[in-house]
Amino acid sequence: MEANDDPAHSEGQQLKMGLRQSASLDKDGNVDDSNTMGLGWFPGYAIDIETGERLNIIFSEDSWQTSENGNDMLWNPTGRLVTDDFPQYDPTAPTGEQFTGGNYLLGGKHFIYVVRGESWVKATDDYINDITECDFSPNYDESYWIYEKLMEESLTSKWAVFKNVTWVGAPVLAPGRSLNLSNTATVKLRVTKPYKQYETVASDKFFDKNMALSLGSNYVVAYENSASSWGGKKVTYDGVDYEVGESFTATATTNFSGSAKARVIEAVSMNGFNPTYSFSTEEIVAVKGNVSVALDAMETIKAVPNPYYGYSTYETNQLDNRVKITNLPQRASIKIYSIGGALVRTIEKDDNITSVDWDLKNDFGIPIASGLYIIHVRAKIWDTNANENVEKDKVIKWFCSLRPIDLDTF
Repeated sequence: MEANDDPAHSEGQQLKMGLRQSASLDKDGNVDDSNTMGLGWFPGYAIDIETGERLNIIFSEDSWQTSENGNDMLWNPTGRLVTDDFPQYDPTAPTGEQFTGGNYLLGGKHFIYVVRGESWVKATDDYINDITECDFSPNYDESYWIYEKLMEESLTSKWAVFKNVTWVGAPVLAPGRSLNLSNTATVKLRVTKPYKQYETVASDKFFDKNMALSLGSNYVVAYENSASSWGGKKVTYDGVDYEVGESFTATATTNFSGSAKARVIEAVSMNGFNPTYSFSTEEIVAVKGNVSVALDAMETIKAVPNPYYGYSTYETNQLDNRVKITNLPQRASIKIYSIGGALVRTIEKDDNITSVDWDLKNDFGIPIASGLYIIHVRAKIWDTNANENVEKDKVIKWFCSLRPIDLDTF
C-alpha cells in the first residue's frame, strides 16, 4: 500500500492508502507472472487468539523514499526517523507554510496493518459470485478481498477495508542494526477496549436527513454505530458528496440528502473521533553509574546449573565439564571453597562480559570431586562520586555430581 502523502511524488501518482503502483512480487521477491500490481509477501502472519483463525495483513511503504527501501515492494524498514534537516511545525504560520525544514522518514513507512475477518464471510453469495459487492471482511484469503476492494480506488471501498483494521504498527530498525529475517519475533496484543470511533457528543448533536442544520456550524459524517443501525453512509450537501469521517460547514442549504441511515454530527472532531493519547518521557532517562542499583543487582548472581548432575548444556564434548557464574559486574574476584573450607579455585574477572566459565577444576588443573561447594563473589564497583571502589560480597552454595569419563558415548 502507498504511504506517501503527496501523489505527485508517489509511484504512478497513487493516492495514499491505495495499492502500490508496482508489479507484484512472488515469495522470493521477484516479479511474478500475474500481471498485477500491489501484491507482495509479508515475512510473518497474524492469528486471532480467540478464534484461532489466521488474519490478513497489509503493509505499506513510501515509494518516494528510495533511500529507505520505500519503492521495492518488500517489507524492509530502515532505522532513519527523520532527514538530516529536522522537520519543524509552526501552527501559527499560514496554511501551506506550517511545515518547514526536513521530512519524517519513519524507516520508509513500512507500516503493518492487521485486518480482522470472519470465516463465515467466505460462504456468502457476494463473496462467491461478486467479491466487490461483499461488504464484510473474511478471515485469511491471501488478502484477495482486500485487493479487490482497493482496486476500486474509492473512499467507500477503502473504508470497507480499513474499518476492519484491528492493529497498526510502525516498526523501524534499532540504530546500527540490519534486518535479519532469519530471526523471529512474536507480538502478543491484548486489547480490552477496541480502537474505534467514539463520538462523545450529546445526542442532540446527531442529525439525519430530515433535520435542519444550523447555518455556519461544522458537521462530520458519522461512522457506523456498533449495532449497524445508522451511520456509515456518505451524504450529499449542497451538491457535494462527503464520505464517512469527512466534514463540511452548513451554508445556505438546511438539509443534506442521502441514505436514511446516514447521520451527521455537529462538532469539530479531534482525530476524526478516534481515540487520542498523550504521554511524556520527561522523567524517563537512563542512569549510569548508580552504585546502589549495582549493589542490589549482586543478588541476581547465580551458578548455573545448580545443582550440577553430570552434564550442562554449556559443554561441547565428552571431556568438557563446565558451569557458568552469571550476572557478574565488570570487576569481581571469585573464590570457590570446599565444604571443609579449603580454597579450590580463584577466578579474577575484569571485563564487560557478565559471566565466567568454570571448568570444574582446581587451581592446579585437577578435576574436583562430587560434593557441596561454597562460591564466594566479591564485586568491586567504582563509585564516581566518591572516587573509590565499593565492594560487596555474594555467597552461593553449589552442589555437583560428576560423571565418570566415558569416551565412547556422551
